[in-house]
Amino acid sequence: MIKSANATGKGIETINGEVLAYARKSLEESIPRPRRYCLRKTVDEAIALQSEFSKSVFEAYVDELAKFGDLTLAITKSAATPLQARASAFVELVRTP
Repeated sequence: MIKSANATGKGIETINGEVLAYARKSLEESIPRPRRYCLRKTVDEAIALQSEFSKSVFEAYVDELAKFGDLTLAITKSAATPLQARASAFVELVRTP
């Protein structure tokens, strides 16, 4: 149980670090945006810039979701391995006459 809890704790720390890194990156990319819009000569240029930005933000978000899914799966596997070993040992103990 302790090995499983330790693996889960380390996994949560990893996910937490990834979330903070993604939030920091998103914020750093978003801060200079309003100035870029103001420098556009036409509204159409500003709309095109916003469309490009929205597309890139959405793609980054989808990539991060896939990354978090993979991390969660890896954490679940590493946390379940010690429990599975204990369950297998118990099954073998019960099966033995």
